[in-house]
Amino acid sequence: MEYRVHVSSCSRPNPKLLFMFCACAIFFIYLQGSLTGQLLTKFLSTTKAPELQQTNINSRGFPALEEEEERGLRILVMSSVGRSGSSFLGELVAQLLNTIYIFEPLRFLQEHSAEAVTSENSKELLRSTYECHFSQDWLQFALKRNATLKSITECNRDIATIKDCLTKLCLRKRNKLLKVIRFRVSWAKELLNQDASLKVIHIVRDPRGTFQSLKSHKMVQRNYSQWCPKIQEDLEIGPLVSASFPKSFMSIKYEDLCYDPVGISLEIWSFLMGRNATSLPDTWSKYLDAHTKVSDKRQFSEYNTMRDSEKEAEAWRYEIDEQTLVGVERECAKVLELLEHNKFGSLIQARNMFLPLRRLN
Repeated sequence: MEYRVHVSSCSRPNPKLLFMFCACAIFFIYLQGSLTGQLLTKFLSTTKAPELQQTNINSRGFPALEEEEERGLRILVMSSVGRSGSSFLGELVAQLLNTIYIFEPLRFLQEHSAEAVTSENSKELLRSTYECHFSQDWLQFALKRNATLKSITECNRDIATIKDCLTKLCLRKRNKLLKVIRFRVSWAKELLNQDASLKVIHIVRDPRGTFQSLKSHKMVQRNYSQWCPKIQEDLEIGPLVSASFPKSFMSIKYEDLCYDPVGISLEIWSFLMGRNATSLPDTWSKYLDAHTKVSDKRQFSEYNTMRDSEKEAEAWRYEIDEQTLVGVERECAKVLELLEHNKFGSLIQARNMFLPLRRLN
C-alpha cells in the first residue's frame, strides 16, 4: 500500500504572522524581566543581609549609633563640692576620643567676680566655653592657673598666641568636656532645657570624706554648715532632673565608682553613647588600669587622680577627727540618709570596719 503525505497551504507558516509572534514574545520577556528586576532591587534595598549592609562609621572610629553622637557631645561633669572625685571622673570621661577637656573654668568667677559664682554668670561662662569663645581675662586666668588647661598640650602657654590656637582646637574637637565644682543641679536643669546635646554627670561623695579632705587641702568650701544644705539640695533635685532628662542627666556615687570602677564606668559610657554597651573602649580601660591600683601615696598630690580606689573609698574613716565626724554627721544628716549611708557617732564606731558604710535595708 502506498502512503502519500499531503501538505495543505494552511500548514505553511505565514512570514508576517511569524514575525509578529516573535516580536510580541520578545517584548513580553523583556517586560517581565524589567519588572522582576525592579521588584528584586526594591526587595534587596529593604531586606539587606546583615553582612552586606554598610556600617556608618563616625570620625572617632565608632559606629554612628545616634544622631546625637554624630553631632558631638557637650559634657558637664559636676560635683556639689570639691574633693568628691570629680577630677578622677573628668579625666576618665576625657579619654573619649576627639575631646577637649577644660578643668574648672568657673574658678575664674570665684576669683575675679564680686558676686562669685551665680546661676546667671556661671551659665553664661559655660555656654561661651562650649561655643569656643574665650575672653582675654579668662585666658590670662587659665594660663596663670595651669590646671585649667593642663590637658591641652597642643597650644603654647603664650598669651599672644593661645587665644587663636585654643579657639581653633576647640572648634576642631567634636566633644567638649567641662569639669566644675561650683555649679548647682538646678542650674544644670536650665542648661539642659536649652541644649539637647548636653550630657550632665553629677558625682557625690559621703560628706565625711569630702569635708575631711577639704580641711586637709584648705579649700574655701570647708564650712560644712554652709555647704551641707547645698549638697542636700542637689541630691533632692537630681531625681527630678533625671526624670525630666533621662538621656541627659545621671548621678553617681563616688564610693560606687571606687568599689566597681569598671561597672560604673560602663554605665557612664552607655549613658554618653545613648545605648547599653557591653564593653569599654580601650582608652577608658587603660585609664582605669593606671589610676585605680596605685598604692604608693608619695605619688598623690592635690589634683593627682592615681589611687588604690578600693581603699580610697573609706580611707577617711581612719583619718577624720571626732569633732569633724560629729559635726558633719549633724549638719549633713539628711545627706547621709539620701545616700543610704550609716551614721557612726564616734571615732570608735567609724574606725570599726566591720560596721558597713552603706545602710543595710
